Amino acid sequence: MPLALPTDITATGAPAGAALFGGNILAPRTAMTGEGSYAEAIAALNVTGLRYPGGSLTEYYFDLATPDVATASHAETGEQIPFIPLSDFMTYAGEAGHAVTVVLPTRDQLSEALDASDNRLPRIDEEALRDFVHDLVSGVYGDAEIAALEIGNEYWGSGEMTAVEYGRLAARMAEIIADELALVAEVMDLDTSKIRVLAQMGQNYGASKISDGYAGWDAEDIIADLAQTYPGAGLGAANIRGNGEVNWSEVTNALVRMGFETEAQQAALDGVIAHVYARGTEDSRSYDLDTIHDTWLAQEGFGHLEIHVTEWNLKSSENLDARSDYGLLQAQEMLEIVEEFVEAGVEQAHVWPLIQNTANALSTGVTYTASTVPGEMFAMMAGAIPGKALLDFAPRDASVTETGDAALAVHGFAGEGDLVLYVISQIGEASVTDLDLSGLLTGFGGMEITLLGVAEGARPGDAAAAPQLEALDPEVLYGDGLLEVTLAPQEILQVVIWDVSPTEAFAPVLAGIDTVEGGSSPGTEMPLIDLAGAEDTRPAEDEEGSDEDGGWVELGILLALLPLVGLLAA
Repeated sequence: MPLALPTDITATGAPAGAALFGGNILAPRTAMTGEGSYAEAIAALNVTGLRYPGGSLTEYYFDLATPDVATASHAETGEQIPFIPLSDFMTYAGEAGHAVTVVLPTRDQLSEALDASDNRLPRIDEEALRDFVHDLVSGVYGDAEIAALEIGNEYWGSGEMTAVEYGRLAARMAEIIADELALVAEVMDLDTSKIRVLAQMGQNYGASKISDGYAGWDAEDIIADLAQTYPGAGLGAANIRGNGEVNWSEVTNALVRMGFETEAQQAALDGVIAHVYARGTEDSRSYDLDTIHDTWLAQEGFGHLEIHVTEWNLKSSENLDARSDYGLLQAQEMLEIVEEFVEAGVEQAHVWPLIQNTANALSTGVTYTASTVPGEMFAMMAGAIPGKALLDFAPRDASVTETGDAALAVHGFAGEGDLVLYVISQIGEASVTDLDLSGLLTGFGGMEITLLGVAEGARPGDAAAAPQLEALDPEVLYGDGLLEVTLAPQEILQVVIWDVSPTEAFAPVLAGIDTVEGGSSPGTEMPLIDLAGAEDTRPAEDEEGSDEDGGWVELGILLALLPLVGLLAA
């Protein structure tokens, strides 16, 4: 019996922007252009926006006073490593048409002076910051479109700060950056209005793990002490969960937000950053996005902010098996994460990592040689999803948007007159299903079907499995409203249908999508999640936070050998 797609469907969120499919450039990893370069990876993976020079390494190797160097020195050890010069990056991005997000180091912008609560006070090199922003925006390093300037990377980790320290620092840096952008616009007659100034969300991790100081305390006493210590944070009983525990996510975000005291500082900030490393569960995908909505966008003075995800992927974790939990399973998880971004109104996102020696990389190694299975999935999504809104096939079930049966799941996007379906095997054996599309369309202008699997004999969840892409013939598989779907375990079928003639039931949905502006905007209305009453279902190991350091130690070893083996092109 055919599996019919439901006709009682809705569209959720605004159409996805192409900016959701950006990627991270790690300046020490490989060359920007040439054989095995980032340029080759970007082209193969359909990457849009680019984030430079990386994550944690920014705080130790990127110097705003000397940003255009081919060899960077570690701020503490003096260790030197090859580094993509800023001008190489900006020139490539400008010529190739990629918008860029540049991460600004912050770790060394604090003094040794302490406030009454032993938090360090800012000591910003304002001249260096202004000079860098001026030169970057005015084209000294190249003429790439600048999408955003990111204030630091993971303040609680490589930034080595508390939430209070980072909040004050970020507020002042945002104010300086916004003022310099305005000066450049006025003096040089350049439009800087689209450049976003971004700060990080609060996290109860690392140097910012404030909960460590309250071990053994009752929640009421903790909140009372915090409220007395930081009266400007607005903390109270509402920051205690229904289970009686302190909502540390709300607390740390309130402490960061507290730094933005003035209207000028609040206006200078354009967006809040999350790093989303999921583990295959709804909560691990959505928790930080919901937290930003609740602790920033819902607060007075911050409703104009956007959400930016400058790192994301399935987490590379010792608790996952590289032989069974990645590959096609990671590809499926990446689709689920993108759906969360669309629902949450994320403005732009940068996948991590493009090239790396981790189980979740989109291509592995020190240079680009080929895409992994999730790399091919990312490229497929980047080529098909922009301009489309997420279809909710189960509008009465808040927990899912897909439809299907025990054998397969069907995810959908639509917009600009087109329909995109992802049909995903959910079982450990081959299956054949007739998918009935007649409830949605009466005809179409064209259809493209792509099957993503793994090489014969490979495990579907193996991170090392070679991808196998196959273009299938619609004339063979489709007829009379039925699409024949044959899938091996965990395989993914992408179906792109152009110029859809919708049924009477689907026509209003399709028409409604095309009246909504693509991407999120300050005016996009999103549901706010009551985090105070919700359980903190984030996996416990997330207390360690970021995924970005995976492979960085071994990269350092490889980089030390590069002069001998010539792995990086000059």
